[in-house]
Amino acid sequence: MAQLTTPDGVALHYEEHGSGPPILFIHEFAGDHRSWQPQVRHFSRSYRCITYNARGYPPSDVPTDPGAYSMDIAVADAVAVLDHLDVGRAHVVGISMGGFTTVHLGLRHPDRTLSLTVAGAGYGAQPERQQAFRDECEVIARAFETEGAQTVAVRYSQGPARVQFQNKDPHGWAEFAAQLGEHSSTGSALTMRGVQMGRPSLYDLTGELAALTVPTLIITGDEDEGCLEPDLMLKRTIPSAGLLVVPRTGHTVNLEEPALFNGVVGDFLVRAEHGTWGLRDPRSLATSTTGMDEETTDGAEGPRQGADSDSPTFDYDEQTALIVVDVQNDFADPRGSLYVKGGEEIPAIVNREIAAARQAGATVVYTADWHPEHTPHFAKDGGIWPDHCVAGTWGAEFHPDLDVKGTMVRKGTGGEDGYSGFTVEDPLTHERTDTGMDELLRTHGVHKVVVVGLATDYCVKATALDARAKGYDTTVLRRAVRAVDLEEGDGDRALTELAQAGVHLL
Repeated sequence: MAQLTTPDGVALHYEEHGSGPPILFIHEFAGDHRSWQPQVRHFSRSYRCITYNARGYPPSDVPTDPGAYSMDIAVADAVAVLDHLDVGRAHVVGISMGGFTTVHLGLRHPDRTLSLTVAGAGYGAQPERQQAFRDECEVIARAFETEGAQTVAVRYSQGPARVQFQNKDPHGWAEFAAQLGEHSSTGSALTMRGVQMGRPSLYDLTGELAALTVPTLIITGDEDEGCLEPDLMLKRTIPSAGLLVVPRTGHTVNLEEPALFNGVVGDFLVRAEHGTWGLRDPRSLATSTTGMDEETTDGAEGPRQGADSDSPTFDYDEQTALIVVDVQNDFADPRGSLYVKGGEEIPAIVNREIAAARQAGATVVYTADWHPEHTPHFAKDGGIWPDHCVAGTWGAEFHPDLDVKGTMVRKGTGGEDGYSGFTVEDPLTHERTDTGMDELLRTHGVHKVVVVGLATDYCVKATALDARAKGYDTTVLRRAVRAVDLEEGDGDRALTELAQAGVHLL
């Protein structure tokens, strides 16, 4: 029996079959290394297939310390498997819990991945469902502790997204259910609490996801209700992602439809290896259904000096990014807690720029404040601003009139000062960290940046200054911004500062 030891001293069981480019398979909560047998039999003819049991799943060790289980540790364990086997980079294929691990591995260690296949990942990711999912995780963990795995397996294996497998393949489903019943009750309970319940929402990672360029294939069953919306979000956010929705299929898509799964994944791996799985063509993000309802442009580059009030102000091209800054209810709606005078005029003006940018093949990115309930940014916690754009609230939502279809970068999610769309600053240490915006733009070959939105004297200014400092030819559209003017004239002073920094004002 092959085992490796992780840096924190946990023994993990692993198996290898075949030779060729490596594939690392990461199992789901209700599965183990045996769940990948249909894939190992198929891919081991041409690939080096590596499966392993996560910690908590015998014959791997079952640590009894709750602190030994988390999403961070799950990612570290996957890296430990690669390290032990001297694998520099691998195709990574994960399902459900393993799919989340695959996403996080791609975000944190893209240099260790050749491609990412993310199947059945999404449970509890939607902000409005996160607490209910966590509550259910606790119920499941207690059931494993009090009833034992064998008893829990009977109910768990007949969940709403498992019955499809039972109906299609009773023998295969019975084998899956029996293997679930053999799991460690202690390990299952600790995994459910530490990994499943404790993982961050995918919706809190949109900035990082938008910068992910590793070839990515997302697979979900059309009856796996908890994954459909999150997987659509992943498709729309990750520029290198493709999405496969398998009809009349639940959660265990690799076991329910192994031939289809293997065929699609096999084609994806070949395209990833040959470099033919590229990024999404930005022209596919046009607001028009057919592209025929938008006026054509003359193809000239640069600012359009004579544009009328109903026309876009800038002549966009494929090397341009339009950054729409913080057009959110708390700023753009008169009922908002930090209403910017004239903010309600911005969506209509910005929508014309968005339509023109998309038609020209430019990149469109939206920034959004997404604050926790308490942050040094807020007056109640020592800052200067009223509570605004608190994550999950009406105020944090984009203005309903804004045309939102593209990549979003959230800022201030951890309590940082998030004025710029490119960087955030720790209010105590003043340490600055990137949001992923710069990497996203460079991935799309962007050289010019156009900034619009709210507010001129804060987030627009900070975003434009950062863009200029990073070497982008930067323009701010005067008619598409409005100022807070905390002190009279702040907006005009901000524009002067931008001009002095080399930002074009149009």
